[in-house]
Amino acid sequence: MKTRFYLLIAMVLLLLLLPAAAAAAPPRPPFMSVRLWTLPADDLPAIAQLSAWDINWRVPRAATVEIGYVYCEDGLCEAIVEGTYRITKDDKYPQQLDLAGKLYHHLVADNGCTLQQFVNIRDRAGALVVAAQSLECNICLDP
Repeated sequence: MKTRFYLLIAMVLLLLLLPAAAAAAPPRPPFMSVRLWTLPADDLPAIAQLSAWDINWRVPRAATVEIGYVYCEDGLCEAIVEGTYRITKDDKYPQQLDLAGKLYHHLVADNGCTLQQFVNIRDRAGALVVAAQSLECNICLDP
């Protein structure tokens, strides 16, 4: 009888400790990588659609992925979002998502301008969770 009582107490204590051990695990930090960007710095002038390939992320409660660019000309900079992708619960890691902007741009090499692509992941409230940027290139958008 004593053995059963001690065995029952030990099982109850183990069951009480189990949720505490699971809750003590630290959350994984947000992560995103982009394998390849469009910017054709070697082949200018060019007409190109700004894109990012093989985008992978591990972000809790992510809602959208944005693709865009930061364009600076004569010291004035503007961030432009060209496309968004809504994340669903079916998006499992690794995603290897390819995203492209909506427009084609005429790109020319020029030291007076810079162009840098970005991919942002935002949560449901619209807050930026994680971001990735390409290298900044001396490229102008020719109208």
